Amino acid sequence: MAPTLDNTHLQYACRLRSFSSQYGSIDSNSYVTSNVQGPPSSLGKLCDSPMSLVFRTYGPWWDKLPSNNAYSPIGSTPKWFKSVDFIDLEFDVAVYPTKVYIYETFCPGALVRILISDLGTEIPQGTEHLSRWRTVWKGGPKAKTDKYNIFIPKLPKLKKRSIGTKLIRLEFNSSLCEYYTELDAVRIEGYTWSKGKKPTFLYKKRVFESVKVEVPTELLEGLTIENKRVKYEVDESKNYFALLPLEVVYKICSYIPLASTRSLSLVSSLFNSVLSDSTFYKELNLKPYWKTLTSDTLEALKVDCLERIDLSWTGNNRIISSESMYRVVSNLPLLTELRLSNCQSVDQRVVQAIADTCPLLKMLDLTHCGKGEALVLDPLTALSHLEYLNISDIKVSLLDDDLFFKSLSGLKWFTASGTCCKPSSDEFNAAKVVMNLLAKHCKGLCGLNMWRFTDK
Repeated sequence: MAPTLDNTHLQYACRLRSFSSQYGSIDSNSYVTSNVQGPPSSLGKLCDSPMSLVFRTYGPWWDKLPSNNAYSPIGSTPKWFKSVDFIDLEFDVAVYPTKVYIYETFCPGALVRILISDLGTEIPQGTEHLSRWRTVWKGGPKAKTDKYNIFIPKLPKLKKRSIGTKLIRLEFNSSLCEYYTELDAVRIEGYTWSKGKKPTFLYKKRVFESVKVEVPTELLEGLTIENKRVKYEVDESKNYFALLPLEVVYKICSYIPLASTRSLSLVSSLFNSVLSDSTFYKELNLKPYWKTLTSDTLEALKVDCLERIDLSWTGNNRIISSESMYRVVSNLPLLTELRLSNCQSVDQRVVQAIADTCPLLKMLDLTHCGKGEALVLDPLTALSHLEYLNISDIKVSLLDDDLFFKSLSGLKWFTASGTCCKPSSDEFNAAKVVMNLLAKHCKGLCGLNMWRFTDK
């Protein structure tokens, strides 16, 4: 039975909630992600317009940069996760979506996934969410001809458990595009519910009661159905993996996708032993599972020997609190690589925790963190082993301090693309001072990216 529906409602995005990257700078109106708000301005013409949304990269060249290959990817990425960039868009009126119109004005074909969320709508009291996001379309990326295109993906038909939404996420991969993908507007069409009727939400009384397990029980307890193990009758005498050296079994298991490790742990006692060992999880890539991670699930992470972790894209829209992120980082003393790109739960206290708890850190990515507020990076001077620092698209203060770069003299890769840094004195140009300090103290610097660095 479909939800009780009212009239069809069409609307353009009214607010940009979050985004991964943009071509324009923080203090500009050209080629920035906020240009996707409101009705289209290109009037149905193919054009390279500064009033459109443009992401930072296109094609494969970005992945071939020496700075992006200085460190190998963390963990394994599932084949179904193709996303490189994203935007979260909010609409005035919550609807049951039936159509989404994406106005692609230049180099179309980069869209790979559309998700909808019931965040921001009325939540029934006394219930907890089973899942805050649902994928309603996935495909691509595809290389298309350069022509104006209004892409209308086919969405699933309305059902009894359809989600009423006013928040959607579009994810993109521009690796097949010959130039920058440009978007002019996004419009959503859907039914509103009848007056006096509450919208239908995807919820359960028990958190994650029937959701597919994403990661092992021992790793993130909040993502499990229950702590009881399913018992299978297994003849260990026919387990030929037991004849292999244990190091080989560990190596084989390292290629297993994170979402499949719990299922494999139920196959035999050997796999159970390997996959229950915390030393097996020296590196974790949780970026593909951003929509599943909450404060509770993240705090269940108790792997003391973890050395590399990717938490990019997690915590947006207040799903993960800054307090939870602080507690997690404070319990990972052996970290050498930490990626927090586009993580809104990172604030000044989290930065301080990184400096206090992770003395072995060599690689730190803080791209687009800080919730739009200026971060003080002085605590990072305690990270004497730091070789890679990415502070792109954030606001920082006192970056032109001599002590900062003197303490980080081992830097090899420094990226501050789109960073806004106010100089300590009006008499100095922040970008010029920063480059002079890098030249003075960081003699081993291999790569520098300060494109669109601004001091305004």
